[in-house]
Parts: sequence; structure tokens; C-alpha cells
Amino acid sequence: MRRIALVVAVLGALAAGTADARVAVQAGPAAVGWTSNVFVSPTRNIHCRYFPGKKLMACTTQNDDFMTAVTLWGKAYHRQYTYPFSFPDGPRLEYGDTWKASGRFKCWSKTSGMTCESLKTSHGFFINRDSYDTW
Repeated sequence: MRRIALVVAVLGALAAGTADARVAVQAGPAAVGWTSNVFVSPTRNIHCRYFPGKKLMACTTQNDDFMTAVTLWGKAYHRQYTYPFSFPDGPRLEYGDTWKASGRFKCWSKTSGMTCESLKTSHGFFINRDSYDTW
């Protein structure tokens, strides 16, 4: 029943002209779907944002302001500051859950950190409070 409600919500958003709406595909029977281009880790230390116009997926850590990002057709990279990007608060992507920008990017949350990849190139990144990795 929740999957039907999620599909109806997504179709409604697309019909309303909000084609940038993204869906977090929630795992588990008690999960509730949501749409957003911004989301946070359960601890709220990692903030992530999809920039549709730039074709960029990026996450930053609040404890040290490190940022990792991946472009749709390029490689991933890392910075120690987030300027000129903004990372507002958003819905929580619970551990074990996945967020997708249809055909573009996929991110998943684990207790060890956040991982995001370009679905076009398989380049991506991992980030947590202490470290990061890009490929």
C-alpha cells in the first residue's frame, strides 16, 4: 500500500511540473517514501544535495566542512570547503536506505558513512565524519 502511495506521489509531482523531484527508495516495512534533492544522514553530520542544473551530486560533513562530489559524466573529487555550494537540512536517509535521481545518481546510507555514484560512469565517493574516498 505504501508503494502505491509513493508511486502516486511521484506521478503527481511529475505531472505538476516538478521533474527534478527525486525519490528516496526506503527499505523495510515501516519506511515512508519522500522526494527531495537534499537529504541528511541519520546523525545529521552528512548533508547531501543533488544539483540538477550542474549534473552534480555532492555531500559535505558538518564536523569539518569536507565535501565530496561526482559529476554525471566525470570523476569524483574532494574539497575542504563547500563554497559556492549550499547544503540545507533535509529529510533523513536512514541506514540501509537508498536515494536515486532516476538514471543519474544513486546514494546509500550505512552506519559507516554515505556513498554516492554516477549511474552513467560508476565514478563516485564515500564520506563519513573521519575520512573520504573517491573513485
